[in-house]
Amino acid sequence: MGTQVEESPVLVLPSDGERVQKLRRKHAEYTERIASYDRAHSNQHPDFRARQMAVNICKVAILDALFRDRRISAWDVSKQFVEERQAKDAGSGPTFANAWVEAWGVIQDYCETGGANVGDGTRLR
Repeated sequence: MGTQVEESPVLVLPSDGERVQKLRRKHAEYTERIASYDRAHSNQHPDFRARQMAVNICKVAILDALFRDRRISAWDVSKQFVEERQAKDAGSGPTFANAWVEAWGVIQDYCETGGANVGDGTRLR
């Protein structure tokens, strides 16, 4: 029986300038969600706030990497991200690993289809 070679999914920044601008607006929207959550829940420990906003934090991280590198490997970027979160908050690894899966799917769909398969949310505008 042959060995199956696994390869990391790769995400490429769209070449469509309009879609890239929409992604930049989405990045700003996610960033504002994170900031406003922090203000609205200032009585909650920052690590717990981060866990509540894990999917949005992951979406911002994916978009940051995509804007910077234009082409990213899911495995490399996710491993680095989860390790950084785990270093900041030792118990957060599983939360952010799970959030990453959801966030990657959303950003991937925004890049590839403009959000045709994203059911909930504010859409790519």
